[in-house]
Amino acid sequence: SSTSSVYKRQKDKIPLDGIIIRGSSTLNMQSLTGESLPQNAEKGETVLSGSVNLTGVIDIQTTRAYEDSTATKILRLVEESSSKKAHSEQFITTFARYYTPFVVFFALALTVIPSLITGAWETWIYRSLVFLVVSCPCALVISVPLSYFAGIGKSASNGILVKGGNYLEALSTIDTMVFDKTGTLTHGSFSLEKMIPTGKSSLDEPYLEKLAASLERQSNHPLARAFDTLASPFEASNIQEIAGKGISALIDGKQVTAGNAALFAYKSIPLSLGDEDEGTIHLAVDDIHAASFILKDTLRADAKQLIGALRKLGVRQLFMLSGDKEQHAKAIATELGLDGYHAGLLPDQKQEHLAGIEKTNPHIAYVGDGMNDAPSLAASRVGIAMGSKASDAAIESADIVILSEELSKLEKLVMISKKTSRIVKQNIAFALGVKAVVLVLGALGYASMALAVFADTGVTIIAVFNALRILLIRLSR
Repeated sequence: SSTSSVYKRQKDKIPLDGIIIRGSSTLNMQSLTGESLPQNAEKGETVLSGSVNLTGVIDIQTTRAYEDSTATKILRLVEESSSKKAHSEQFITTFARYYTPFVVFFALALTVIPSLITGAWETWIYRSLVFLVVSCPCALVISVPLSYFAGIGKSASNGILVKGGNYLEALSTIDTMVFDKTGTLTHGSFSLEKMIPTGKSSLDEPYLEKLAASLERQSNHPLARAFDTLASPFEASNIQEIAGKGISALIDGKQVTAGNAALFAYKSIPLSLGDEDEGTIHLAVDDIHAASFILKDTLRADAKQLIGALRKLGVRQLFMLSGDKEQHAKAIATELGLDGYHAGLLPDQKQEHLAGIEKTNPHIAYVGDGMNDAPSLAASRVGIAMGSKASDAAIESADIVILSEELSKLEKLVMISKKTSRIVKQNIAFALGVKAVVLVLGALGYASMALAVFADTGVTIIAVFNALRILLIRLSR
């Protein structure tokens, strides 16, 4: 272990793993765990690199060198996952490897063998030329890649960047999807769910809300932003903010205190209600517990609709992996009707759980937005970085990037991939079917050169127009 110390001010990012040796603060660990609720950190507690110091000033004694720090491990996991990720060989490449030598050899045989037997060299040379013209794989070589290019273009027009046609192809067969929670299915910021008066104060509820909003306006804590929608008409004075606990001030002639249960214990204010969880803020007026405010990380408006739409599109299994606490993750998973979830996971643990799911569900896609999702995005068959606020590590690791916060874009992406795959299969079946028929007719002498040209160029033109049809598809919700 290192004995060096690091001094961290507010808003600084912690560079190395270590232990707090002086001070206390609140840390934002969302980039590491996806936990939207800031974590209180006291003297003697372990802190991880990549966390952001929000409130107090702390001294940290580092315990790990840079190469062993949590942030470095995440980057290493991404590199290892990317190297293990196999890209399936494209159908056309494999097909051409056997198809081209076969048709050339067959055409040569069609010229020589019958001519030696019958002596009609002119007739069999003509039939061989017809055979060669028909067997030219232009329709496949042009229309199949063009279909994927059109699918990528259609995705881009909807604000979705696909890094290759193979990812669009893989997504069309996905039957299992795994989500990160915070910032993907939820907003990642807390909102006020309800206020619970204790009955100990004679002040009415609207007035208590104004006191709380006026006080929280003075705080830079992320939970304080949940009160920004409330009216805050009063000025605050004698402001005292205690790192990791809460804030108090003189407001409208009253001593107002807001914070967690630890703050109330510190100020010897009796709690009239239990501390539901760390997302609960208690309010005291003149040292009397007057109300408690319940905050929660809210679901995105279209999250439920997305889950239902994905099931209709053939995604049978839907899971969630989160670094958030068990009670928060369970509430979201239950509300959305997911097939399973795991909570309290660090980035390497997320990847391990994803690998476990993949053993029984190989056709899997992972959707996330944070630095902690990068290893899982790189390891999954298709990694999808969600949202305009996705971290650089997530965007770099993902195969597909959705450039907006709309979950409906994910539904559109799956629809585009399935429609693209369907058109590719149509082109392959149509081209091979027509060519097979004309090849047989040509070998038997029933196909002219004009029909051979149609089987080659005509079929190619039809297949190209069919591929471009992707651009005209209307993606109805």
